[in-house]
Amino acid sequence: MPTVLTEAMSTQEVPTLPPRAHPSSQAEPQPWTVFVAASPGPSKPGNDALLVLDADGLRIGREEDPGASGPCLVLADPSVSRRHAVLCVEPTSDELMLLDCNSSYGMYVNGAPITRATLRPGDILRLGDSLLVIGRGQPAPSEEAKALGIVGRAPAIHELRRILRHVAPSGLVVLAVGQTGTGKELVARAVHDTSKRSGAFVAINCAALPATLVENLLFGHRKGAYTGASSDEEGAFVRARSGTLFLDEVGELPLESQPKLLRALENREVTPIGAVHPVTVDARIVVATNVDLRAAVAAGHFREDLYARLAGLVVRSPPLLERREDIVPLLEHCFAQAELAERPMNADFVESVLRYAWPRNVRELVKLCERLVVLHPDAARWERAMLDVEMQGESAPAVTPRRAEGTGQTGERPPSREQLIALLAQCDGNVTEVARLVGRNRKQVYRWMASYALEPGTGR
Repeated sequence: MPTVLTEAMSTQEVPTLPPRAHPSSQAEPQPWTVFVAASPGPSKPGNDALLVLDADGLRIGREEDPGASGPCLVLADPSVSRRHAVLCVEPTSDELMLLDCNSSYGMYVNGAPITRATLRPGDILRLGDSLLVIGRGQPAPSEEAKALGIVGRAPAIHELRRILRHVAPSGLVVLAVGQTGTGKELVARAVHDTSKRSGAFVAINCAALPATLVENLLFGHRKGAYTGASSDEEGAFVRARSGTLFLDEVGELPLESQPKLLRALENREVTPIGAVHPVTVDARIVVATNVDLRAAVAAGHFREDLYARLAGLVVRSPPLLERREDIVPLLEHCFAQAELAERPMNADFVESVLRYAWPRNVRELVKLCERLVVLHPDAARWERAMLDVEMQGESAPAVTPRRAEGTGQTGERPPSREQLIALLAQCDGNVTEVARLVGRNRKQVYRWMASYALEPGTGR
């Protein structure tokens, strides 16, 4: 949980967002990323809104810094100072630190005003009318933003696509797990499309199948098999021959129907109701659930042998809270489908959607876009007031220049010992470069170093 120092020099916690996955258990340190979610004008470098940080960190401001030794993020935002802030990675702890560089307008992390903070993945940084999202992990390149029909560049989505490309050509049963609304059917369609199978994609919602109809809908029937069966009817397994059968919400399948599904999967054949001989089927199977099937097995609600047969490869569809950098691109994608791609989003609107919890994930985001398009067809831009009340939350107050008490100058708080060490390491111990970076003179930096017992030239 990040600890920050406010303008009043009191220690408090930045309002934290729900946790997201952190790849700290992996052998190789994962890179920190910064996603420009909103800015009044174009940002530099280039047109790529997602930047990967290296040991040099990142300087953020309204203008290029010609003397900077590391990369700069230039935001064409009049409420961003010429040299506004710096992000640097602490070399020993691998923590990402944020320091206000004597900016006129200040900055906010997750809605709280701060001058410095230790950040975590998913934190939302606001400078003026610009919104940045902090991420961790290797993102997808820009050309992959919509690959396999899945929108997003977050590391979790990048890894999901990699796995799907590997598994699609195989015959493994794929079990897609994840919260409701995370796009598990998109995962199934991606498997189907990438597998190059010639047959159809057939989707069945197991939660809507009463036990008395499961066999009929999955396996089909023959004419005269029961009253009203006036003709032969193919079941889902046969209709998906040479294609893909997607069984959604498989965790809701009635317990008494599960042995029939297990037999079909093991024998690769089904017997329609009223038929004498079984029919061989060749359908790729993808199943999905938001139920913990292992817990359901332990509780006796799901057969263990069926679970073992379905869990050929388990893939996880990540929730939006683990991919906040994808929220704005997903909104833009939805608006583009409604031919409203050019309508801008107000900064307060963007901050609210970034900080919202999205309990129903992408499905909820799509429904929000549909409502906005219907209710505000002629709006000049998307405003925070257009959002549902529970989505609006609290945005940062209107930006005004900060002034240090008793002076006519903008205020600045000294960096912590850890942040000063990181800045010195970033600048190879060059005090002049540190002073220029934070907008103070060399003597002030030396005073900071003396107060922390840091030796000149070493940063230690």
